[in-house]
Amino acid sequence: MRMSKDTRFFLALEAVLAILVVVFIGLLFSDRGKEDKIAVIVNNPGEGKWEAVIEGIKRCAKNNGVGVVICNTDSIKNGEELKVLIEDQLKSGATGLIVGSVSDSYGIDVLNSYAASIPVAMLEEYGEPGQTLISRVGPDNYEIGRALAKTVIDDYAGNMDGKTVGVILRSNDLPCDAERAKGFEEVIKESGAVIAWKFEEETQTDGMNGIKHYISSHNKVNIIAAMDTTILESITDAAVAKKVHGALIYGVGNSMKTVYYLDHEAIEHLAIIDGYSMGYDACREVTEKLAGKSYEMQNRGVEYRILRQQDLFYAENAEFVFTHD
Repeated sequence: MRMSKDTRFFLALEAVLAILVVVFIGLLFSDRGKEDKIAVIVNNPGEGKWEAVIEGIKRCAKNNGVGVVICNTDSIKNGEELKVLIEDQLKSGATGLIVGSVSDSYGIDVLNSYAASIPVAMLEEYGEPGQTLISRVGPDNYEIGRALAKTVIDDYAGNMDGKTVGVILRSNDLPCDAERAKGFEEVIKESGAVIAWKFEEETQTDGMNGIKHYISSHNKVNIIAAMDTTILESITDAAVAKKVHGALIYGVGNSMKTVYYLDHEAIEHLAIIDGYSMGYDACREVTEKLAGKSYEMQNRGVEYRILRQQDLFYAENAEFVFTHD
């Protein structure tokens, strides 16, 4: 049976419309299977200081249906290395970034350039409350340094004249460490004590090994203050091995090892940062932006506490130190 022209026309039209519907549905759902993914780029993510932070990131990501990849990195020395790592993650499908504190101005420029198109949060750094291009999620590091120094003075009942102090940080170019050291040194100097020496781990040829050798081979200082977890762990190892001439150890630490040392009185006072909340809030800022492009990212403050051994297992402090939920 022969089809009329009208019948052939309507059949052809129906076929074209069917193809258009299939194409439209394909376009509509083409991104549905693509999961947003946050790349986490920090120095040595396997270190104890990141354990609670990464736990917080993963919990927030799970709650929001977002994927997470923890980049396997060693030390990120500069902005160029950071840029290469970010490019690799973007090629692998990352749609958001969480990064550690950055130690050079080019690194900040790199992050600003990416933050124009994808959400970026920075850990450990403090930013004034309010809207921002890059969300800084961290404690008030300057106040941590000041608070830690005040505990030193209290331990000596205010009698700091003639006392000598050594300070160790990762790098003065790293804002979180630099601000902690600045606050600490200001209060110590006002007390009448003397900063006998100050080391930046990243400027030493042999890193912490070189610093420990210097300490063990030179005259004793009364107090050593460490501005970062890994440095505090290392210098307390030396103290336990009796290689710091009996100096009392104070510092900023976010690992179970530093808590262990505090409990065993190898550390006098420990400044502990709420790492879980830091990770969770950084992830929350990124996921909020991924969910709604009009969302304005915010800086987020993070709580810290200065604890002595006898404070450690009070209920409220135990919950702060050990609870990651």
